[in-house]
Amino acid sequence: MTGTTSAALAGATAVALAAAATLTARLLRRRLFLVTVRGLSMFPTLAPGDRMLAVGPGRRPPRTGDIVVAPAPRTVGWAGQRAARTDDRDAHRVIKRVAAVGGDRVPERLRSFSGLRDRESVPEGTVLLLGDGRHSEDSRHWGFCPQHLLVGRVLLRVARGPAAAPGGHTGGQPPAPGPPVPIPAPDGTRTDGR
Repeated sequence: MTGTTSAALAGATAVALAAAATLTARLLRRRLFLVTVRGLSMFPTLAPGDRMLAVGPGRRPPRTGDIVVAPAPRTVGWAGQRAARTDDRDAHRVIKRVAAVGGDRVPERLRSFSGLRDRESVPEGTVLLLGDGRHSEDSRHWGFCPQHLLVGRVLLRVARGPAAAPGGHTGGQPPAPGPPVPIPAPDGTRTDGR
């Protein structure tokens, strides 16, 4: 191989690598996004101000234990709702845990809530979303969330909010130590599919 051929090959390789890196970055930017936790519905797992990295919907269906991002429901709930488009996307999103998926039984203790009244099982194509916090507004009030409305699945916490710092939470409880990243499901399994 001559010097000119080596230089041309090195140049072509550099251009190909740069193009591949640019394409990969664009694809990731479309699939990955940051969302900020607002409110105490997921406390103590997540605190107000925590920044979460999420991945947009893909081929993998939601699983029980996943923490997901969904559009905030209108007053009456999710049925067929279109996500609102504004500059402040986080204000129109909720972060909740998937408590059950289509075909799973609705826990008896939840069946008396208005959003789940007298339902024995989760309808196919929907999920039962609950906040980890006791007083969370979630599927108990809003009903089942259609899977196609899910905006993404939380992968990990990238930054803690001020409420997670000592003395930062004002809800009368000390802040709980944060879970390791990735965030474990209540049964201890990982939510990243590994």
